[in-house]
Order: sequence, then structure tokens, then C-alpha cells
Amino acid sequence: MITVESVDPRSAGQSAALLSTAWKLPSLRYTAGYLNWQLAFPGEGPVQAVAVAATGPSGWIGFAGATPRRVEVAGHCEWLHLVSFVAVHPEWQGQGISSRLYEVLLAAVLSQAAGGVVTFAQKESAGMVSLRKGYARSAYTEYDLGAFDSLGWVVRPPPGGKPSPAGRPAGLPAADSSVLVANYPSQSGFEHYLADPRGARWVDFGPDAKGRRRGVLAVQAERQTIRGVEPFLCVTNSFGAPFSSADALAIVAELGDTAQSRIRTGTIPNARGWTPEVARVAGMRTLPGQHRGFFYRPAGQPAIGLGGRVRERHDPGTNLAR
Repeated sequence: MITVESVDPRSAGQSAALLSTAWKLPSLRYTAGYLNWQLAFPGEGPVQAVAVAATGPSGWIGFAGATPRRVEVAGHCEWLHLVSFVAVHPEWQGQGISSRLYEVLLAAVLSQAAGGVVTFAQKESAGMVSLRKGYARSAYTEYDLGAFDSLGWVVRPPPGGKPSPAGRPAGLPAADSSVLVANYPSQSGFEHYLADPRGARWVDFGPDAKGRRRGVLAVQAERQTIRGVEPFLCVTNSFGAPFSSADALAIVAELGDTAQSRIRTGTIPNARGWTPEVARVAGMRTLPGQHRGFFYRPAGQPAIGLGGRVRERHDPGTNLAR
């Protein structure tokens, strides 16, 4: 018998092995420390982290989590959930467990009265179809955030270079007012970003027109490959788009100065605000595969849009074909 129920987010670390085996290689390497940090993101009032697990005869066989984020939605500041870590053990895939995970997770998220949910999936994948069906059944309105490319570059640390001290902006970083949903952390949220156990590093691009800091946060992450575990530089958050070639060159130069000698590559996953022309100047290239982003608003909340560039699906349960 398989049960699916809410669990204490502080126990999420025990799902690290499950998440590390759920996806085909190459994939992100999960650790208990990283998952515990993610599920400890500070929220506001009732908007807090949520976690659910599917339990089988031998323990957890599925997991999903949602963490609180402060964002700007169409220019207005509010709190929502970032849904991630949806995974089912390979031996139990194809049995409807992911649908049950979404059902329990989204019911818990709805009970917190947050402004909505943001989530990503590999474009045109079975996982993307599954998540869209899950939100349709849970009475959410879907906003398509579009396809996201990922960028990569070859890291060339200077000979004999020593890691430089991690920097931080003077105040909170800028949001990106050109997109529907833009990350705009609270002070406690930004401090939590800086406490990433993988070692967060700030690359500063200078102030925007409002005096807020433009820049990126990057970590030294690890991925699992057929060759084993490989470290890489990962830009986890970008603030203050659009970005210029000078911004891209700053990333390559400053993160190269801090990289360990065994790190060979860097990446900006789900890159938004970086044009191919800007990326090429810094020696970056577009990586294979795309992810697609979605923003889900609880049914009954006011519809939103941004200059006609975001399509609202009034009936998200239809037209799920590729």
C-alpha cells in the first residue's frame, strides 16, 4: 500500500538519495544539507515551506516540495511558492504517484493563501504534461512564462589564483520589471540565499535606475554524470535584467577567479534577460534542451497580464498536447 501525505519540511533531507536517483544523467547531485536549506527558506505569516512524501513498503518512494519566495508579479510585490523537487523513484514511476504528490502538495499550498505558484519543467517532457494536469485538477489558472534556454561556458581559472572573498550588494538586489514574475527577496530571504551551503558568491553589475543593485548569485554545485560526480559553477539567481556583454564578461572573469582548479564549466540555467549576442561576447553558448516556466494563480483571484506577452489559459485542463 502506498500513502501520500504531508511531512515536516525539516525532514526533507532524507529524500536526498531519492532525488538523486529519480532523473536520468546528467542531473544535479542532491545532499541532505542542500535540501534542508531549500526547505528552510523564510516566508511571511502563513506562507511557509510545504513538503509531501509518498511512502511504500521500503520507505519514501516519492517526494515534492514548495518553498516561499517574495516576488514582483506584474510590478506588485507579493509572496508565492516555488514548487520543485517533484520526484518518484524509478522503480515506481508510471503508476500515478506524481499525480498524487501534486494533489496533496497543491492542497497544502492553497490552504496558505499565497499569491500563486511558479514551477519549471523540461520542455515537452512527460513531467511537464503531468504537472500541468495536476494544476488543472487543483483549480489553478495557468500563465505560460515561455521557454528558457540555459547558457554554459568553459571556466578558465588564472594560474595560481586564490579564491577571493565573497561579496554582497549594498542593500537588496533589483527585480526585473520586464517579466511577469520577478524574484525580489526580502532581507531575510536574501540573507538565506547568501547562506547557501554550496557557497554563494555575488557578482555585482552596478546599480539600476532606481539605485538597486544589479548582479547575480552563483554557487559551486555538483552534478552526477556517467563519469561520476563533477563540480561546476552555477548562476542560481540573476537580478536586474536586461543584461549586457559587460555583465556576462564580469561573470566569466570574477567567477573564474574564485573557482577551484578542478571546476571546468559554468552554467546559467533557465537564463532570462541574456540574449545570444550578449552570451557569445563572453564565450558562452546555448546548451541543448529547454525548460518551460509556468505561473499558477489560484482560481478566483484576479487575472493578471503584462503587455499582452503572457497568455492566460482559462481552461488549463485542455490542449495539453505537444
